[in-house]
Amino acid sequence: MKATGHNVALSENLKNAITGSFPDFTVDFPSVSLSSGVLPLPSNLAVAAAAGLKVDFSWTDNSGKGKSDKTDKVFTMAFCPELDEVEYTLGDATRENAALSMPLPAEWESKDVETYLFLVSVNGKEVTRTYYGGKVTILA
Repeated sequence: MKATGHNVALSENLKNAITGSFPDFTVDFPSVSLSSGVLPLPSNLAVAAAAGLKVDFSWTDNSGKGKSDKTDKVFTMAFCPELDEVEYTLGDATRENAALSMPLPAEWESKDVETYLFLVSVNGKEVTRTYYGGKVTILA
């Protein structure tokens, strides 16, 4: 029986991103994996909090490296541990766009947020590994 993507992701994160001992488990945010594949990540990835309750993701288009293409779709995620809430984008930008500004809810102002990015080919068959963008504090 073949494991589902969900089961593979859950197993990977339980092994690598959960630390501590019962009942004091914690999440090692840099080790969280949302994707795994051989599609190259863009070059020069950066994440920063921006005024107006946004997180800005930026990168250099490296289309043509390996199987990367300018049409690869960018997926982003921001997790606010204090509120236990997630926001995400699903292909709102492509590799060639080289940037994406992700709006966040007003209640996230001044909160620390963990950020992630990965790309998927247009046909959905190729995917990058997850890029951990780090922790940022959301600005008004």
